[in-house]
Amino acid sequence: MFKKALILFLPLFFSSCMTETPSESRSISGNKYTNSDISLSMQFPANWNLKLDQNFGAIDINLVALGVAVSNFSPNVTVILNLHTGSNDWNKIQETVAVQIKAGIKDAGQYISAIKTRNNKNYLEISYTTTNSGTLLKIKQELLLHNNIDVTVTYTDLASRFDQNQEFVAIDSSMSI
Repeated sequence: MFKKALILFLPLFFSSCMTETPSESRSISGNKYTNSDISLSMQFPANWNLKLDQNFGAIDINLVALGVAVSNFSPNVTVILNLHTGSNDWNKIQETVAVQIKAGIKDAGQYISAIKTRNNKNYLEISYTTTNSGTLLKIKQELLLHNNIDVTVTYTDLASRFDQNQEFVAIDSSMSI
């Protein structure tokens, strides 16, 4: 079920014109993911499984991190990088993402979008629910720009436990870019 959910819920909505993946220097040490090209690091719980350079169809995923499965679903975090070719105006990005999510995910519910700040840099945080094989999921995506690279960090879990998932809170608070 994880692969199916991952394919369906990793939209590359940051800009509509992403085509080329930048060169990267990625590593996993213990359960810490580091990408020195964009100064990104994230710490994951010890019982999570981290994998670099996964490919799901046309989607190149730099990092897939899987938590322990509960109720036949593994909470997961992914990182996708692409060259940024769209607008740098966060309000325009926010509008474009909303249109693309609503068009691409017909049952997207509880859609929330906000421009936030992390380390003195703006980013877009979106969240929504959707179903996969009758299972209600919640997705949160953080869309960041770093040196003309789109960074999309996606958190996915069952909607019934997403907001109480303290592992997501810890991972997100460990992220620096």
